[in-house]
Amino acid sequence: FDADDADAGAGAGASAGAGAGTGADADADADTDLGVSLAWSLHAVDATLRSALVPRSHFSPIALREGLCATLRRRAPRRRKLVVEYVLLSGVNDDIAQAAALADFIKPIEQACFVRTRASKRTGVLVNLIPLNSHASAAARGLARSLPDSVAAFQAALRARGVWTSVRPSRGAEAEAACGQLATAAQTATAA
Repeated sequence: FDADDADAGAGAGASAGAGAGTGADADADADTDLGVSLAWSLHAVDATLRSALVPRSHFSPIALREGLCATLRRRAPRRRKLVVEYVLLSGVNDDIAQAAALADFIKPIEQACFVRTRASKRTGVLVNLIPLNSHASAAARGLARSLPDSVAAFQAALRARGVWTSVRPSRGAEAEAACGQLATAAQTATAA
């Protein structure tokens, strides 16, 4: 995707490079600031749980975090921003202890994003909470959408620790198309 391509229909500020983090060399292209925002599909800070949720990631969350921090520090101050995507799964990664662990885990990222001249008190890190869209492949793995009260409590726990957070409105459920779910469904159908 070329953010400068007039045919793309979006300006550089509306473009995001997102990933689950499949390589520790996340900062390989950091010196080439293409004007895209960064997003990281984290989903869990515990290495074992994250490996189960994101099996294609071969590096620990800590190693990936360090690569992202290095990338962010080399970016222009106004580009030091990151969206951390966190799909909430009922009884898997949505309790208050995991919210506290997430808040602690992103502190180094917040420090890497910190810009003293920024007018806002926000650090440049947004944790975007995404309640899972229910679908057949998730149900087959025993995964379910977090209850609204759990989502609210998780968000409140993050905010109480000073983390800038949002909850993504549910979209794409009928097409099983949220945060990689469409690709998972297509792979499952192809494998069958």
